[in-house]
Amino acid sequence: MREGTPCGPSALALAGGHPRAGTGPHRQHSCATAGFVDGQKDPQPPLLGGGFIAHVESACLLDDDGTPKDFAYCVSFNKDLLTCWDSEEGKMAPHEFGALNFLAKYLSDYLNQQEPLIQRLSNGLQDCAARTQSFWGSLTHRTRPPTVQVAKTTPFNTKEHVMLACYVWGFYPADVIISWRKNGQPVPPHSSAPKMAQPNGDWTYQTVSYLATTPSYGDTYTCVVEHIGAPEPVCEDWTAGLSPMQTVKVSVSAVTLGLGFIIFSLGLLSWRRAGPSGYILLPGDSYPEGQHVN
Repeated sequence: MREGTPCGPSALALAGGHPRAGTGPHRQHSCATAGFVDGQKDPQPPLLGGGFIAHVESACLLDDDGTPKDFAYCVSFNKDLLTCWDSEEGKMAPHEFGALNFLAKYLSDYLNQQEPLIQRLSNGLQDCAARTQSFWGSLTHRTRPPTVQVAKTTPFNTKEHVMLACYVWGFYPADVIISWRKNGQPVPPHSSAPKMAQPNGDWTYQTVSYLATTPSYGDTYTCVVEHIGAPEPVCEDWTAGLSPMQTVKVSVSAVTLGLGFIIFSLGLLSWRRAGPSGYILLPGDSYPEGQHVN
């Protein structure tokens, strides 16, 4: 019977002998195990698609000014979290209490015996503070201006006939102020409610603000976006066109006018083809030629 064996604790160590407390982007490491048959190593190489994967992750949580608030170091096996660093206890603690609880306890006990590793993890928060200073400014002080577009969308949760959506994306940091104007005048805040900015996964954010309204022909609505990445507010206009009823009326009028023009053109063409009118002399007439008798 073939059994899979988990990556041994020694396989979890990074270059240099032991896992190190990382900062900034997560450091991720994995290894695959070989199979065994009746205690003998299987001569066939392990398949990565069905292998066993151990995952080591370390991370720092920092506040807005770059001060480290928390340090995490965890080991997972096949996506099951086994053990994590407990800063209060100063040791690795099991986090799996199901079928792999025995493995979580064994791995925690083994790692707790590795004094160099425990020393590094104990200094993890201080290491974060020292290592993040060199790149903290370039990461957190950078800005990206927003891109703005206004479009008409399907109304929801409103009695108004029209709903406008102001799409804002590609900006960083996440703080952004969105407001609406109608013909240059501010729209009451309760009429528009922007959503929380959502991350795009590329260090930029996106959000949308909706405005429910019943516009008149010629009204101009403006979405105003204020962001630290833009030197001045970014404005995008939307102008109201004809309402559906007005569109029908204009269409009927245009068709009627077109038919009238066609009839007039046909009548004019027929008249021009008829040629000049004149008198036809009848036999025995008593009228002088070319003269009218009153």
